[in-house]
Amino acid sequence: MTMLGLAAAPVAAQPAAPSKEARELLEDCSAHRFDTVISAVVDGQLKRSRLRLCGTKGQSDEAWIGTLRDSAAKIAINNGIAPPMRSEMVKALNAEIASLEARKGAASGSVGTGKFDLKPRAVPPAAKDAKTVYNALPPLPPPVTVKTGAGPYVPPPPIARPELDFECFSTASGSGEGPCIEFDRYTVVVVRAKSPVAPGSLLRFVRDGEERGEVALGTLKAGQRQRFALPAGVCKGVVGGSLKIETLATPQGAKAAPRVADELGPFNLRCS
Repeated sequence: MTMLGLAAAPVAAQPAAPSKEARELLEDCSAHRFDTVISAVVDGQLKRSRLRLCGTKGQSDEAWIGTLRDSAAKIAINNGIAPPMRSEMVKALNAEIASLEARKGAASGSVGTGKFDLKPRAVPPAAKDAKTVYNALPPLPPPVTVKTGAGPYVPPPPIARPELDFECFSTASGSGEGPCIEFDRYTVVVVRAKSPVAPGSLLRFVRDGEERGEVALGTLKAGQRQRFALPAGVCKGVVGGSLKIETLATPQGAKAAPRVADELGPFNLRCS
């Protein structure tokens, strides 16, 4: 695996032309290649960095996914990269891993192609006479008029997406806080409000499409942090799976149930 272009640069800067070695490498990695531009606010300025990963020649799809996981783990602990940029890089890699695993699962579950002998269905003698077939059908019932009291469509009230930063650490490993890469039963989640969070906001943990727990955020001022352990229901009865974190917020100016305003993940979940 080869990693290119991790240094962040201001928006106005023009990307440097790749070297001859880099061009030759990229031309040889068409089967396994990840290339994207990462944007993040660093020290009050919007900066961009190009992240390029290239697998080795002849590498399998499974090994390429492992390469992306390894790259995400190394980036997460690389103190030479600014934390906002580092977090966005890890998110981009996790999204690519999830996409590859989804395609892999769809391919493994597809039905293999086979040869089928299709024979024309025999037409009964009566069907050859179109007039006979039509006369055998009963007349259509008269149209039914349905009266409803519903008025014009009114769209649901808008919801404000809480601006949150997430960091994680595991009490089992004793590691410090860093970007959330994967979760285990000992994971502690740290949420920081980038802007004021209104009352009624909460986090919902969804394992393999099933809700497994909620945590109320309460009212947070900009810069305030809230720390909580992973809900016990997330790892109950399983050894692993896929985990998403949904941010729910109450619609503005309405007395209604909170709705999903943002989503984080999916992440690998290890409960063994």
